[in-house]
Amino acid sequence: MLTDDTLRDMNRNTARLPLTDARVPHVALELAQLSAAAEAVRARLDFDAEPAAFAALLEQLAP
Repeated sequence: MLTDDTLRDMNRNTARLPLTDARVPHVALELAQLSAAAEAVRARLDFDAEPAAFAALLEQLAP
């Protein structure tokens, strides 16, 4: 998982999004969750296929 400092550095050097200090830990967690979800469907999906298939698989795997 990204550390808060790494996320701040990445944002400062690339995206430059308005990101408050209070929001940083939540964004790091959300990125970790999204990464885990992408890894979970990777074996079941060819990412060159229909883009909507990714969303459909995420919905199937959602708790």
